[in-house]
Amino acid sequence: MAELVIAHVPSRNCAEKYLQRGFCLVESSHESVCCDLNIGSPGTKFILQSPSVAERAYRGHFGLRGHRPWFVAIGPPRIDAIACILSLAGYLPRPERLEDFKDAEPAVRDAMTRDLTPMVRLADRVELEPGITLESTRETRPVIAWKIAMVNPRPEWLAYSMGVRFLLGQTGQPFAFVMLAQHAAETGIAAATEVMVVEYVSDVVAVVDSIVWDFALWHPDLAPVIVVYNAKEGRAVVNCSRGSMTATDFFGDGGLRTVLWEVGWEGREEAGGSPLDARLSREEILDAARKIASRAKKN
Repeated sequence: MAELVIAHVPSRNCAEKYLQRGFCLVESSHESVCCDLNIGSPGTKFILQSPSVAERAYRGHFGLRGHRPWFVAIGPPRIDAIACILSLAGYLPRPERLEDFKDAEPAVRDAMTRDLTPMVRLADRVELEPGITLESTRETRPVIAWKIAMVNPRPEWLAYSMGVRFLLGQTGQPFAFVMLAQHAAETGIAAATEVMVVEYVSDVVAVVDSIVWDFALWHPDLAPVIVVYNAKEGRAVVNCSRGSMTATDFFGDGGLRTVLWEVGWEGREEAGGSPLDARLSREEILDAARKIASRAKKN
């Protein structure tokens, strides 16, 4: 199963960079949710809207974005929007997933093949009818826990992250929570463990703050060239995320090798990194990334 990525950004303008890379837009207001699945040919629209956006996604479009479960969210957090995302990503339990878990431990198989229709229906209802009485059951408890947690104001990115964790429960499925660097800096949450901060220095090069060196291998379509910066170690690695052909397309013969040498880094045609014996600041990494971007051909 592909790893779920949710990016929460402050505006539609910020979301455009993600939409160009194939993310699905989930736009919330206090009144409704609109989900543009971003599939099909350019100019076509496939949209789910409130009411019942979570149930419609779960029962009618489950796993539709499972091949690329990338979502960019705008607006206040809503549990129906989060349930919709997890349904489209194919992450929630469903009876039809029996084949996926036929060789799993019985407890895991039972957990991942439950029918969560009552839960997603409640996710829709609590947003449409804020004053309803909630009866605690195994299926509805995650929604109730999220609503209780939201009594205290929380940053929108954190509310989304908590909602995902509550609804996934103990399934153990991983997800990455991504946000634009500018928004992270404004809100002071760049150090949060479940946030991977992404900054596009050009259409070709993105800088990702992450302790995971293999980030570019997991998310190759975020940008053709991905620089991963580990602030704790003060080092960075760079990958042409789609291999040596991409490196040659953008940088000519030799790919990244010559460009890396020019900025004082080391590497080969499609990958490299900052010097092992140097501890660099984020600004120094960004400066090197901009130099790399300036050498890329428009392609």
